[in-house]
Amino acid sequence: MNTTSHHNRWTALVAKFNNARAAQEALAIKHDEAETAYQAFRETAPTRQITYAVEGFTQAPVTLDSYERTDTLNLHRVKHPSPDYAKHPDFLAYVEEVALWEEDGAEVTAALKEADANWTAALDTTCAAWREVATYPVGNFRELHEKLALCRSAEWLNEKEAKLLLEHVAQDVARLTGCDVRTKAA
Repeated sequence: MNTTSHHNRWTALVAKFNNARAAQEALAIKHDEAETAYQAFRETAPTRQITYAVEGFTQAPVTLDSYERTDTLNLHRVKHPSPDYAKHPDFLAYVEEVALWEEDGAEVTAALKEADANWTAALDTTCAAWREVATYPVGNFRELHEKLALCRSAEWLNEKEAKLLLEHVAQDVARLTGCDVRTKAA
């Protein structure tokens, strides 16, 4: 590959990475907005007090045939109801109220799922573009400097990616200087 086409390929990879990162950042803002709307919706979840009879209670030294208890119903209790009130008319009415509330929030929930899927896809695209930049054999020290600046800016850079970057930078330095700086295991 001649120098011009090599540089053009490098420039295209850098642009691809920068575009992917910009798209990811824009989608992150949309995701945050959808998350905020979803959390605001969740705060409007209905709650209700329910009073019901509990049969056959024993806690030494007290035994009762039954007693009256009051609980606060919430979304968790809809999914995990107590057998003591699962068939109580007030509980069943609350379950219907929650179902209507969830229908009202279906659009908000769907928007969050879509924003999450879009952001995840954008992150995957950014990561793939990052790997292309990190593993591309640069042609000069200016490109090497640019590679390091771009790759270091990845906020999700973990040990695996850091090792990948380090290995390819070592290869670039070896190729550009004619001196292999990588250490060999003894």
